[in-house]
Amino acid sequence: MLFRSYSAFIALIAGSIITTYARRDALNFIQSLSGNYTVYVNHQQARDSDKIISALKEITPYWAHHSHPTTRIRVDIRSDTRDLTLELGRDSDNPQEYWVFFPEHGVSSDTEIGRITTAAFDEY
Repeated sequence: MLFRSYSAFIALIAGSIITTYARRDALNFIQSLSGNYTVYVNHQQARDSDKIISALKEITPYWAHHSHPTTRIRVDIRSDTRDLTLELGRDSDNPQEYWVFFPEHGVSSDTEIGRITTAAFDEY
């Protein structure tokens, strides 16, 4: 029984480290964007890229509550140096809250790296 508890604790810590790293990686990329980038939402070029980038700069960890992500929105950011793909899951209770997933990072692809609250994705 002690081994199971220890293993669960190690898995929890490892997951937290990977999630933190993935969030930091995504935020570093987003915050370092210069003028030459293109944003796509669900494979369509976004009309207001600056508004979307501004919203994504606010990714922060959230305490869990009794809701879940619903509709997924894919966001691709293409720059001269790198491409970044994120998936946003609209919250089941608050339609302007989005759970952010980072599919590039295998372990974090099904674990949220943070959340944002914004009206930037209302039309999607």
